Amino acid sequence: MVLRVLLTCVDIVALAAVLGAFVYVITAKLRAVADNLAQIAAGVGRISTDTGILPNGTNALNQNLQAAASNLMAAVDHAQALAS
Repeated sequence: MVLRVLLTCVDIVALAAVLGAFVYVITAKLRAVADNLAQIAAGVGRISTDTGILPNGTNALNQNLQAAASNLMAAVDHAQALAS
């Protein structure tokens, strides 16, 4: 009977040690993930800063492209009129 109690205590201690080791490994992995996420967040912040100027120029660019497209359509019409 004493042997069974002793073996049960040894099993419990071994289980606690294994669970502690797993918790340690998982903690290390989670810290690595947290570091990666911090680097990603910093990169996204830099991209957001770098691309902040784009909305200001897109309206002017779109207007210029629309004007160029309408001028090209007028040139096509003129060329077709000359060809006929």
